[in-house]
Amino acid sequence: MLAALRAARYNNMFFSICIIKQPCCQMTFPQWDFLSAYRTPSFYSRLRGRIAVRASAYSTKLVRNRHGTVNPAYQIFTGKEDAIAYRAINDKAFFCSLFPCLKGLFLGIFFLTVSLPSDKPVKQYKNKNYKSKQHYVFHEYKYKDKSEKSQVTYANKVCLETSHHLAYYENMNVMVVGNGGREHAIAWKLAQSDDVEKVICVPGNGGTAIESKCVNKSLSEGTYVRIAKEENCSMVVVGPENPLADGLADEFWDNGIPAVGAKKEAAQLEASKDKAKEFMAKYGVACAASMTFTEEAAALSYIESHGAPIVIKADGLAAGKGVVVAKTIEDARLAVKELMEENRVGDAGKKLVIEEYLRGSEISILAAVSVTPEYAKEGKACIIPFVSARDHKRLEEGAKGPNTGGMGSVAPVEDFTPEIEAQFKKNILEPTLKGLIAEGYDYRGFIFFGLMLTSDGPKCLEYNVRLGDPETQAVLPLMDFDFTKMCQAITDGTLSSFDFKWKKGFSVAPVAVSGGYPNIYKKGIQISIEEEKLDKTGAKLFIAGAIEDRRRDRRPASARPALITSGGRVLACSAQGETFTQAWNDAYKALECIKFAGMYYRKDIGLPGAAESN
Repeated sequence: MLAALRAARYNNMFFSICIIKQPCCQMTFPQWDFLSAYRTPSFYSRLRGRIAVRASAYSTKLVRNRHGTVNPAYQIFTGKEDAIAYRAINDKAFFCSLFPCLKGLFLGIFFLTVSLPSDKPVKQYKNKNYKSKQHYVFHEYKYKDKSEKSQVTYANKVCLETSHHLAYYENMNVMVVGNGGREHAIAWKLAQSDDVEKVICVPGNGGTAIESKCVNKSLSEGTYVRIAKEENCSMVVVGPENPLADGLADEFWDNGIPAVGAKKEAAQLEASKDKAKEFMAKYGVACAASMTFTEEAAALSYIESHGAPIVIKADGLAAGKGVVVAKTIEDARLAVKELMEENRVGDAGKKLVIEEYLRGSEISILAAVSVTPEYAKEGKACIIPFVSARDHKRLEEGAKGPNTGGMGSVAPVEDFTPEIEAQFKKNILEPTLKGLIAEGYDYRGFIFFGLMLTSDGPKCLEYNVRLGDPETQAVLPLMDFDFTKMCQAITDGTLSSFDFKWKKGFSVAPVAVSGGYPNIYKKGIQISIEEEKLDKTGAKLFIAGAIEDRRRDRRPASARPALITSGGRVLACSAQGETFTQAWNDAYKALECIKFAGMYYRKDIGLPGAAESN
């Protein structure tokens, strides 16, 4: 154990200790957690496989994914001071020839001892060229440390011949699923972590294509899971709601890859507004009164009896186009007809939720969620909210025009006072957490609380089982902590003790859209960006509906690739400042550096009255 404690001063150590102890124990030492492998089949009643010593307590799933082992608990290190250490990765417990029999092992503690000179840093070797097999790893290259004249050969059995300890270390590859502005912001934030070597964006967009550490991959190259395995991804962050509702997070976990995203059952809280309303009513979440309808006649009768204004919502996922705020009864009738008869949003509109109209201003609260039945039993299940934000759903200035996916966002929001925040936690967040636990959901990801600040306090309008877009583009730049480590904390049950720190100041992120959005719009329009002027504003450009235009790009390889529009919401310019005015001015100066035919953006994002519902 002394060797492990001496090694604790160095980062990124990678070795194991076997110890006779009760199963599933945890021993805490200075700077380290020794986590035993759970459910490890035992070849001796008192010996339980593996306790991993790592730079971060990130579970054995990380080891399994990196090395392709069926059970990482069977990775056992042996060795002795100033001699040879062997590692075996196999489907059976293995001990090297240094210990020809197991008798000595059962007498007490057996662990790896190494000689670590206190005046020399530990050497670290990154192996980027190995092929994972089912039960073992073939490493194809040899690494030599000339100064110490030591050599490491990686193969099925690994022999470390050296005068001092060598640490095998590899940074993480992380996958981001999605191709919007939210996913560009997530990939950008993940890439800032020192723990991340590469971010695989599937499919990504024109922004992630040129983002530092990021690489786009097409689904034509394989399924999400296959790409994650081929790229040796240690974790996946699922951005959009549709893949979550289809069970993509379940698939990743089933294949031993930790996924940040609600599993399929929990994802129905967004996939079905009717289910969300039932959940809110069951657990006492403050929300607007509503009724659900599958017959057009019954829906129209309800509208006649309740009058207008009234809100008509398609039950299923409709990419932000399934909500109509009807000012008159005639508008409400038309909305019902378009959704149920004319299939404006497909099957999502076969069932409708008709909701009372709430007056007030909208607020978005994004939050990290780490809930499983196991975490609940251990008292670790939690929802941790981020700073408040505000989206601006209406197309036109002054909160007018049709609803959109979001015309811009700001964070934090000054009218989300401590008093209102306390009401939100008591009447919305805490009942939601109680419900997630009671339903037995496996929900390790993000949640979006869409709120209306009314005269009766905050009311929950909807749940989204992912980060909001464009709120993400405003909130993530204010994070003063390692986003990757937070995602790891979500998946491994340590979120409740994670240290959240936020930058002081404000963030403003107006969105530029294609002409004709949210209805019919053209694609393939060239985007012009004045690079030098944009850089001077200090704003970050997050791409949403734009892709690279390689066919017509004649610019130098060092220049930003030419982009063409590919969607309705094209991009957002996110700027931060010590004051709201500074952030607002910089964001709009950045937008002036970008031009494309039909480009439209609101000029009142974050200003008084821009998001009020009256």
